[in-house]
Amino acid sequence: MPELAEVETVRLQIESHLRKLRIREIEVDTDDRILFQFTKAREFQAALSGARIVGTGRRGKYFWLELDRKPWPIFHLGMSGNIAFLDPNAVHKD
Repeated sequence: MPELAEVETVRLQIESHLRKLRIREIEVDTDDRILFQFTKAREFQAALSGARIVGTGRRGKYFWLELDRKPWPIFHLGMSGNIAFLDPNAVHKD
């Protein structure tokens, strides 16, 4: 389980890579019964698609993306302790 310092390091990495970028696409696992217990996948996608990332925040072991509109997605590293940028060349600034 990641410690607070590791969560802060991940938050800072995300902020430095993604700040000022726009969310262009949202992929969802429609079988995720926890995430989609209170909302539909399409509503989730519509809420985040097109939003610009203006910063990040953290409280304890949770961190979030601050967007130019609400809602702000919140994350927990779980047992992995890391976030992976799968294709850094796919990040486009507009």
